Amino acid sequence: MINHSGSEGRIDILERQPSAKAFKDAVHNHPIFGPLFGNSGLGVEIFLVLSGFLAARSWYRSSQRKTSSFWGHYFGFIVKRALRLFPSVAVFVWLAQSSLSAEYMPRFYNSMVSTCGVKGLASHLTFTSNWQSTPTCLGYLWYLGLDFQLYIISPLFMAVLLYNSTLGIALIGAVVSASSIYRGYFCWAHDICNKSDVDIPFISFPGQTEAELQKIYYGLWDIYSRPQTKCGPFLIGLLAGFFSLQYSKTVPSIPKLALKYLNFVAIFGVIFCIFGILPEYWYPDAGNTVYNTFYTATFRSIFALCTSWLLFYGIYWFNASSIVFFNVLATITFQVKILF
Repeated sequence: MINHSGSEGRIDILERQPSAKAFKDAVHNHPIFGPLFGNSGLGVEIFLVLSGFLAARSWYRSSQRKTSSFWGHYFGFIVKRALRLFPSVAVFVWLAQSSLSAEYMPRFYNSMVSTCGVKGLASHLTFTSNWQSTPTCLGYLWYLGLDFQLYIISPLFMAVLLYNSTLGIALIGAVVSASSIYRGYFCWAHDICNKSDVDIPFISFPGQTEAELQKIYYGLWDIYSRPQTKCGPFLIGLLAGFFSLQYSKTVPSIPKLALKYLNFVAIFGVIFCIFGILPEYWYPDAGNTVYNTFYTATFRSIFALCTSWLLFYGIYWFNASSIVFFNVLATITFQVKILF
């Protein structure tokens, strides 16, 4: 199965034309662009890291106000997040399911809205769309549900970190490890460990039944969208945000040689996570090998850990704000992030 090859936006692929396979094969067989496009879904992990990072800082600011108890701050934190997301989601869902969508965007309506029903639309309004049995009802909104659910648990981890940082770090490490182990077990049990880069098309084609859709997405949708398989990057970002609070006025004391070593390891880790998919491309029928299982289980969390360190390094030791290029990238990233 080939993914992240521009397939979701190409008309020939939506219509299953012969040129679709030629395009996918051309990208997929390229030793450089294949992994880059194939693993472009790692951008979701960057979003999760940033979300966890900002959640930690947001919760800390909220918890420092001595106006109510922990639970008062907790519910206020969640309600504020819901109010930030709900209006735009509600307007989008209303427009998507309206007659205007069916009339002026029939391709979009038929492939992403026609299978929704009341239950599917309600899942988006309640931020539970990532728990749908299949991702064909406005599937691109799945991230909002995942992000909101992780926000719900973030204050609990922050409370432990602020109470006892050693215990909090151990707890997050245990949960991230457990999530990776579960990913490995899940991909092995569903025989999908050779599909690490699978992105969900989020669409349905005419004539497909619910049973056919569930067979297509068997295991893939679960490992792609559920909090138990995707919480690792968010919690790693949360931990990075916590550390940034501990060093808000000082720079961590780390020897230059250690910094170089950590940067080398982080960059190598990022490259490994992107290009480590190649054996799955070279041997597509290898199945659940030890390597494929390990890679599928760990590559998203390893990528998140490495990018979190690079983010941390950029804050304290690399004055990126003085370089126009990085300033522009930071502005664009921030603008994209606040849309969520």
